[in-house]
Amino acid sequence: MKKIVVVLAGVFFAFAVNAQDTKTEAKPQTTQTATVTKHPMHDYMTMKEGKMMVMKEGKMTAMDKEMDLSNGTKVMMDGNVVKKDGSKMMMKE
Repeated sequence: MKKIVVVLAGVFFAFAVNAQDTKTEAKPQTTQTATVTKHPMHDYMTMKEGKMMVMKEGKMTAMDKEMDLSNGTKVMMDGNVVKKDGSKMMMKE
């Protein structure tokens, strides 16, 4: 009787261990290459430590001259911004 109980306990243990197995089947490798989509870098201007900085092509440099934007906005080296309609604002840190 003890042998039957031990064998049954072993069988139940084996089923319990098998049920907990989280292996996934190995998928065959394909020869397709993944396409990586890069987000385009954006150029921008910001005020940092009291200086106007320009991010262009991934490089941050100090602004060395006034800049005219494509929408008619002018950005000055001191952080003043004059929009096409003439309204003014000051860049903040």
